[in-house]
Amino acid sequence: MFPDLKILSIILVTIGTVYMAFSIVVSVKTNKNVPPELKTKWYALTCLMASFLLGYIAFIAIQTQGYQIPLELFTSAIFLGGAIFVYLVITLSRITINKITLSKERYSLAQKAARIGSWDWDILTGKLEWSEQIEPLFGFRKGEFGGDYDSFISAVHEEDRQHVINAVNAALDGIKEYAIEHRIVWPNGEIKWVAETGDVVRAADGSPVRMVGIVSDITDRKILEEKLYYTSITDELTGLHNRRGFFSLAQQFLNSCERENCDIFLLFIDLDNLKPINDKFGHDAGDSLIIATGKILKSVFRKSDIIGRIGGDEFVSITKCDTGACSNDILINRIEQRLHEHNEGLEPHQMVHFSYGIVKYDRNNPCSIEELTSKADKLMYADKKQKKKEALRIIQSVNRK
Repeated sequence: MFPDLKILSIILVTIGTVYMAFSIVVSVKTNKNVPPELKTKWYALTCLMASFLLGYIAFIAIQTQGYQIPLELFTSAIFLGGAIFVYLVITLSRITINKITLSKERYSLAQKAARIGSWDWDILTGKLEWSEQIEPLFGFRKGEFGGDYDSFISAVHEEDRQHVINAVNAALDGIKEYAIEHRIVWPNGEIKWVAETGDVVRAADGSPVRMVGIVSDITDRKILEEKLYYTSITDELTGLHNRRGFFSLAQQFLNSCERENCDIFLLFIDLDNLKPINDKFGHDAGDSLIIATGKILKSVFRKSDIIGRIGGDEFVSITKCDTGACSNDILINRIEQRLHEHNEGLEPHQMVHFSYGIVKYDRNNPCSIEELTSKADKLMYADKKQKKKEALRIIQSVNRK
């Protein structure tokens, strides 16, 4: 009976030791936050446990052979070994916790400095875990975020919401990776831009179970891009669109108006006598005429119309008429009235004079914005040529007298 108890004792101690060692190894391997140098120490601790087990088995073996080891010595050895083991576990646990905490704090600070946050979405439960930095990125105070996918979607700008949902679904279906830029709306109404990337974690059967990723604030970059884009399509002197900006936006305007089935008119203007005024009164005087022309066009046309300065003395505007009560004559009368109001009381070299051509878009013969502009340009030159003939006729008439 006595040997049976010793065997049972060895089995129980072995089971306990293996279980503890296995728990440590699994915990260390599965916890990605444990630093590599500490993993080695934890593994060494499991080896120490194995040595304790071997020592215990050796003690039992000695006892079985008839050698008697004093109980006091054995008990003291057990307590000493246990004390050493407990001390090592506590010390190593404290070091590990401190290292992990420090690592998380550094990670949090790095995210805060870079304005980046991380997220982990459990697709099966719908629970969405955010890193500490994401709540400020979305304008929430700590603890205000709802913690689920619907709460995230509700924070996305209404116009971008379907785009984000489609991107998430495409990633879950394995069609494309999740990488998207979109707007979010803070609780106070501010609109921000974020960039997101994510990876889908799948089960053995390929079904998505988790999705993890990062999000970063790109608002400053978007503002800069918008400023650069505005600068690239804007004429510095008049604030109107430049040539690149006009033709790009006017083509979109033309396409939109075609879908709306409304009348479209394009005006081409060329300033008269700009070069003689520059030569006689200086380029400041010429610039004043260019600026004044831009202001006149802004006062004639609506904000929704597209106005551009496409050359040194050339201006173009495209407008639409929704009511049907529009014509070339109505537009010309409006321009000439505004031109008369501007020139009233000014010195001759300060007055704005220009030749123009107006064309109405023919839906039965569709054309590009460049082709429509070319048609108006030809009419403008015909108008300028007619003015020169009229001026020459007047001069000749005066000379005959």
